[in-house]
Amino acid sequence: MRYLNIIGLFIFCLIFTKTFSQVSIATPDQVDMFYKTTTYVVKDGKPFSLFNSYMKEAVELNWKLTKYKIAEDKDFEKLNQREDLSFIILSEAAYTEKKQTIKLDILNVVLGHKGKGLDDMPDLGSVPLAYTASDEESESEDNSEDKYLYKIPAIIKLIQYQIGVIKQNKINTPQALMDYHNKFTKDIKNKELWLIAEDLSPEMNSLEKIKKNYSYNVKIKTKEELEDAIKRGGDILFAHVVAPFEEGHKGKCWKFVVSAKDGKIYYIESHEFIVADEVGLSLKDFKKLAQ
Repeated sequence: MRYLNIIGLFIFCLIFTKTFSQVSIATPDQVDMFYKTTTYVVKDGKPFSLFNSYMKEAVELNWKLTKYKIAEDKDFEKLNQREDLSFIILSEAAYTEKKQTIKLDILNVVLGHKGKGLDDMPDLGSVPLAYTASDEESESEDNSEDKYLYKIPAIIKLIQYQIGVIKQNKINTPQALMDYHNKFTKDIKNKELWLIAEDLSPEMNSLEKIKKNYSYNVKIKTKEELEDAIKRGGDILFAHVVAPFEEGHKGKCWKFVVSAKDGKIYYIESHEFIVADEVGLSLKDFKKLAQ
């Protein structure tokens, strides 16, 4: 079973909160409460999904904040109202914009709550993973998992980093959180930035094009090379781009630069696009990274 999350999306991206204004963001007291919970890592019930094996390994190697248990999706149905528990659960967010149905896979990190379900549960920093197939597309052709499974170890670190930032800085608004992360964009120049071709816009799809505007340590790698670096926690930064790459889609593209070593977020940006050529890290992004 894939849980449908209509409004609960992504705590640290302002554009989501403009669209989904009713998301239940955890208060500082609820964040403190989280550290006393047992976290249930809920399996995805979707047939043939590889998510469960990737998530189990990533949590076993990287989860440090709380005690945890690997749980079946039916356990979430039974236990989600218990306030002494927290949950990491894969959901599908869906909304309609400009007569187009938009669906995304979201990794939700939430506290148990005596409400009506996932949308009412206090959100500790859920992460968008990828666009998924629309109603018009065949789910059998949906390869959205390929875009994020190899990033799961770093995303687990990112979640923990995110919760720590909220706790230490008493941040409880998305704008303040976004501003906090983008304070570190200037430090990207001192790091090694690894990128893969599918995360680059056509105008910046080669080192030659990138170097004209970003002269620092950047490399274009294969997905397999990046997966290895993420798995071993290499001291590199990488891009997490969330956008529908299929021809004919339009909407929003979200871009993040994240540390594979500790999950620290160095850059968050988004833009609307109409054609596929506008998707990915752009000239505008690299100019910001070079400042």
